Amino acid sequence: MEKRIGIFISGSTNPNISKEYNQAAVEFGKLLDPKKHNIIFDGCHGLPGVVASQISQPNDNLEIAYTSSHDIPASDWLVAARNGTFRYQSEVTRAMLDWSDVAVFFKGGSGTLAELFHAIDTKKNGEHHKPILILNIKNQWDELIKILEPLGLSNLYNVMDTPQEIMKYINEHLKIDSMYHTVKYIENVQDNDYER
Repeated sequence: MEKRIGIFISGSTNPNISKEYNQAAVEFGKLLDPKKHNIIFDGCHGLPGVVASQISQPNDNLEIAYTSSHDIPASDWLVAARNGTFRYQSEVTRAMLDWSDVAVFFKGGSGTLAELFHAIDTKKNGEHHKPILILNIKNQWDELIKILEPLGLSNLYNVMDTPQEIMKYINEHLKIDSMYHTVKYIENVQDNDYER
């Protein structure tokens, strides 16, 4: 099987947290190329599930990790690869980040924040160098950005306003090396308008 870019999608387990974010999840899912992208998520029907549901044909582009206490019904995500069952949600978060090449954060609650802070903290500690992309539609996550800014970690993540900007970043910064079945991260692309 050809290597694909693994995209960890994090966001609210409630797909209706925001009309704009729900629409953005639909748009982002439609931008995915089944030949190039895998969606990695926890099987929820929230915003990550909205993204995953846009992959229209049965295929192996969905990878799920979940906790044993929150089993996914057999009828859900029939085409998904269930890559792991873990005891704790923190283990699920670590696994999804490990399997991915890039982490994309939609708006969410405490679980989404835990995943985001884990991704940032482990990147700060040199445990990975994966892009962390935060979607801030219509300034709905300005409070989060204000919390992050004083920490001096803005070089570890990028804030974007649209799903199209996120996909543009992924297409410009992540390249599939089919010879070695790896994904290369190209950090310094000339257009560096994404950093905030």
